[in-house]
Amino acid sequence: ALGDAAPPTVVINGGCAMDLPRPVHWPVWAASFLLMGGQDYFRGGMSFEEHLADAKARVPAKNSTT
Repeated sequence: ALGDAAPPTVVINGGCAMDLPRPVHWPVWAASFLLMGGQDYFRGGMSFEEHLADAKARVPAKNSTT
């Protein structure tokens, strides 16, 4: 739980940006790189564009490093 002091992070499949049963703590100032596949089951029935927009909408509004 380093919060904003977390080092830059690579998140594979963008799990922190998914609609999960529990909210994911996403530090506002930590740099994150989300590597999201397009041919997997994580996007459910969404199109690629919808999946990307959904993930972007889950980034905290004050975060400018993701």
